[in-house]
Amino acid sequence: MVTKRIICFANSLKGSAHCVAGLELLPNDAVGEWIRPIGTGHEDALRDGEQAYADGTSPQLLDVLDVHLVDHRPQGCQTENWLVDTTLHWQRIGRYEPAGAIGLAENPETLFLNAGSSSGGINDQIPDTLSGGITGSLHLIRVPNLRVHVQRGYGNGLEVRGSFAHRGLNYRLKVTDPVIKAEFLPQGIGEHDLGACLVCISLAAPFLKPTDGIWYRYKVVAGVVRTA
Repeated sequence: MVTKRIICFANSLKGSAHCVAGLELLPNDAVGEWIRPIGTGHEDALRDGEQAYADGTSPQLLDVLDVHLVDHRPQGCQTENWLVDTTLHWQRIGRYEPAGAIGLAENPETLFLNAGSSSGGINDQIPDTLSGGITGSLHLIRVPNLRVHVQRGYGNGLEVRGSFAHRGLNYRLKVTDPVIKAEFLPQGIGEHDLGACLVCISLAAPFLKPTDGIWYRYKVVAGVVRTA
C-alpha cells in the first residue's frame, strides 16, 4: 500500500459512481504525475465509499488530499490508474489556490489524438484501435472561454457538452463534471459562456458504439475550474 497526495482536478460522474483524478503533490511542493484511483465499480469506477472522507463527503476540485492505493494498474493508454485501498478513508489536507493551479496548465499540441467526431461532438472520439500509441489519458488545459451546451443526446435525452478552442482546433466534448451538470441541466436546452476556465480532459475507457459497432474512446470534460 502507498499513500499519495494529490491536487484534485476531477471527481466526475461515471454512471452512478465516480472517476477521480489529480496531479501528485510531492514532498517539496513540486507537482508530479497524474494519478487516477480506480475502484470496484463498473469499469473500475469508484463507489461512493471508495472516494469519501471520514465524514462521508466527497473530494471537491482543488482539494489537496491523501489517497491510499494498493498498486499501479495501468490499462492501455490509461497509464495513470492505481487501484484504491477500499479499507481506508481519504484525508483532506487543504486547498490548492486557483492562481497556483493556473500555472499547472499544459499546452499539448493536440488533445491525445484527433481522429473523428460523434454526432453531437467535435474531435471527441478515437477508435480504440488507434489508441495504442497514446501514453496518457489526462490533460489539464486553460481555455479562454468554455461554452456549455445543453442539447439533445443519445436516446433524445438531454446531455451537457463543453466547447472550446485549443491551439487553433475546435472541440465539443461531453461534460461529466457533476457541478456543471447540476447547474445547467435544469435550465434546459441552451448555451452558456463560462469565460476562462481550467479544464481537465480525460480519455475514457473503450465504449462500443451501437450505431456502427466500433469501439471508441471518448474525450470528456471531467473537471472545470472557473478562473475568469
